[in-house]
Amino acid sequence: MATLKVIQVATGAVGTHSLRAILGHKDLELAGLLVFSPDKVGRDAGELVGAPAVGIRATDNFDEILATEADAVSFNALGDTLDPAAAFDQICRLLESGKNVCSTALSALVYPPITDRHAMDQRLQAACRKGDVSFHGTGINPGFMMDVWPIVLGRLVRHIDTLYMTEMVDMSRYTSNQVLTVLGYGKRPDEMSFELPFEHARESAYFGSILMLAEAAGLEIDDATLTWEGFASDKAIVTPAIEVEPGHVGAVRVRVRAFKNTRMRVESQMLWMLGKDAAPADWPYGDGSWSVRIEGDPSLETRIDASTSFDAKQPDVLMTGAHGVNAIPAVVKGPVGVLTHLDLPLFTGTFSA
Repeated sequence: MATLKVIQVATGAVGTHSLRAILGHKDLELAGLLVFSPDKVGRDAGELVGAPAVGIRATDNFDEILATEADAVSFNALGDTLDPAAAFDQICRLLESGKNVCSTALSALVYPPITDRHAMDQRLQAACRKGDVSFHGTGINPGFMMDVWPIVLGRLVRHIDTLYMTEMVDMSRYTSNQVLTVLGYGKRPDEMSFELPFEHARESAYFGSILMLAEAAGLEIDDATLTWEGFASDKAIVTPAIEVEPGHVGAVRVRVRAFKNTRMRVESQMLWMLGKDAAPADWPYGDGSWSVRIEGDPSLETRIDASTSFDAKQPDVLMTGAHGVNAIPAVVKGPVGVLTHLDLPLFTGTFSA
């Protein structure tokens, strides 16, 4: 296939991995780089990931990026945890300029139908039509582990009775204070523990994964709940991004349950912790791990454990970026419009040189 010209937006925790993936991908060529930190402006893209110079210098001028000729954009700006409206506006303007966009910035856009109350899906579709391009929201969760992976596993069973999915991530090496603070670390448990009923749970990005799965499997969901719980640490925790006092949140559990006729059919839970010792004793541990258990015929149970030696050694962050970059060729080839994983063909990464 012809080499695709790609712009990278942001070089934070996810964006740095995406940039490295673009530079190492045989079918992609870096065409531009947008950064948000003044100290990165003017620096060569290769330098920012510890690689040889590639001749593309970082800019903080969004209009310059809009005017840059490119086939696609890898968009990894902080959206959910910083300024969702600004990120969404930039995505739409990039689409209108004729560039396909693969984004990890706004988790709800992995399955845009959940945003219908806010008309985000409609604006994305209009931007795609204006630019004659496609948009794809992706990530690792949501975007793969709690939707694509169980959908594929479902091919192997005669029927599914109940589906259980668990994410286990040790966040003690995370370098973003913004992300950890939004998740509730360092607060008192009673400050950030709550339960949402269906009318609010249905707008969660994590419920979007369940809806994608339900659409693929033909399951109608008539109720759902979302609980967010903080668990206090009995000792002080110090990480590169945050300090937690004893009695404050050192572990977080987010649990989404979907029902049909009062029967729970799907449970998706996220277990996040600032080190193994910060988690409740009965939690399964994973540094960057996910499990899927299908109760049905046959019953199946699988687990993925990931690791990396790059940057902060957070495999979930690397996988988030890589998944978006690896989707670019399929998205560029796809039809005009908003594309979920249900609309894309099978795609994968490339072998190293």
